[in-house]
This record gives sequence, C-alpha cells and structure tokens, in this order.
Amino acid sequence: MKVGGSLQEKGEALRRICSLLRSLSEEYDLLVVPGGGRMTETVRELQRRLGFSEEAAHWMAILGMEAYGILLRELLKWRCTSSLKEVKGETVFLPFLELRKEKKLEKSWRLTSDSIAAWLCGKVECRTLVLVKGVEGIREGGRLRKVLTTKELREMRTTVVDPLLPDLLEKWAITCWVVGARGMEGLGKALRGGETLGTKIIPVVE
Repeated sequence: MKVGGSLQEKGEALRRICSLLRSLSEEYDLLVVPGGGRMTETVRELQRRLGFSEEAAHWMAILGMEAYGILLRELLKWRCTSSLKEVKGETVFLPFLELRKEKKLEKSWRLTSDSIAAWLCGKVECRTLVLVKGVEGIREGGRLRKVLTTKELREMRTTVVDPLLPDLLEKWAITCWVVGARGMEGLGKALRGGETLGTKIIPVVE
C-alpha cells in the first residue's frame, strides 16, 4: 500500500487511515510505501530555483519519501526496513538503498511513489497494490471510473497516477486500487471481491 504524501496536510484523515491500516493488518500482510508530499514539493521548488539535474532531484525526492516513512512508522507503530530481504507484514518500506541498486527504473519526475510501490510489489511477488491518495479515485469527464484497464489508463493521460504505472502493473500482473480516505473504509470488503469508493485498475497482460 502506498500512503500518499498529500495526506500529510490532512492530519485527522491520515490518523484515520493509519487506524484502518492497523485493522486491515489483522487480516492481510501489509507493506506500506510512503508517498512524497510536502518534502517532494520542496525538491521541485529547489530544482526550479537552482536548475540541478533530474537524477539529483529524483534521489532527493526518494529521501523525502523516507522522511515521510519515518512519520508513518510512528503513526502506525510498525517496523521500518530498507531491505527487500526483511519485508514482511506490518512494515514501512524505506526505498532509497534498494533503488540505488536498481538499474532499469527511470530516474526522473515521471517515476513517483506510485510506480515505486508497483516495483516493490513485483519484487516481493505481491499481486495487489493499493494507492491511498487525497482524491477518491480516477475521474474521466467528471465521472468517477470504478474500473479501468491499464490500456485505458495509459490512454487517459491522467495526472492522478504517474505515467509509468500502467507498464509496471502489466509487467507483474498487479491489480491496483486507487482510493481516498472514504474508500479506505470499505477496502477490506473490496479486497475480498466486493466494492468500495475508488478506482480498480486491472492489468492487461498479453
């Protein structure tokens, strides 16, 4: 599960989401990836002012994710790890060290915590990804899409998720949910085959 950085600005909502995650962890093995949020936006602003490279901005943003991860660890009362070998339930993953070893991922603003979470799913052989965001799903023409294929998502060019996400979902056959705070309330039911407020993305695997 990726917990979006924008939720840093919504203190009570973030606390509620962490409470729901603790409840879900009684039924599922949950691995949490932090988003970026305010710390990542600081990097963007510095890059605009100082003009440093995309790669430098990429690694600075990843470190911003790690700072948020430490906050999530405090709120969740879970453990943190920086190693894929130590991944297990009730864990917040800090991605910097493992991503430094990864040669194939793009190092630019096109790669956000969304795709990093999908990459992590692939590495640990998890086939379900939940992106918890400050919006309640993906809309098209003002209408919330309950279900999308990765092909449809790619054609929409939405900014709710990053442009590299469809490729990674297809690569590892990962089903992805995009939900907000209200969608989290029914997430357990949705993961068992029901529905919740949000968008379900289904990978199209050739």
